[in-house]
Amino acid sequence: MPAVTGSHSVDGVVRYAPVAEQLVLEMKGMYLKNAQLVSTRDEFLPKQYMEFCKRMQDQVPSEFGPGEARAVVERELGRPIHEVFEFFEDEPYVVVAHTVGPGQLVVVTPCTVGGCGRLGAASIGQVHRARLIGGREVVVKIQYPGIEAKFRSDIATIISFCQLAQPQHVKPMRTPCAAVAAVDAVSC
Repeated sequence: MPAVTGSHSVDGVVRYAPVAEQLVLEMKGMYLKNAQLVSTRDEFLPKQYMEFCKRMQDQVPSEFGPGEARAVVERELGRPIHEVFEFFEDEPYVVVAHTVGPGQLVVVTPCTVGGCGRLGAASIGQVHRARLIGGREVVVKIQYPGIEAKFRSDIATIISFCQLAQPQHVKPMRTPCAAVAAVDAVSC
């Protein structure tokens, strides 16, 4: 008979942690962001789940193959990388804060000392260290292809959950969505 802690079998916790990790990595978006958030509270989940949640902070595999991130930047800029950057690091970096902009190329943000590190990819995209022509150090954040559709799906999931568990929060969540839908003709 398996050991039982509370109402959960220890064998089940051990067995399903890798399955949950794979699902988080496949679904990305809200699920990855929640794993990152949960990883900040050691007492919140069993150790086997907490271990993979902590890895989601800085060890998320990139969705881009070799050269794909560079190709996205060139497509979004409408010119070759060497016309804009003296240097572009092909390995992704993670920074603490970013600003989202249009398209897949998000924003070029200053890279401060200690603000960049060779850490991997994130929940909606990845960043690359670069140097603009003229010498300014920056990072370039690139959204993953199709992430906007995943994001909208995640919002719909949250609204559905709230309809069930906290219906008083549904109307405020739909209001901004309705405004966005009216502007870009996308239903929420």
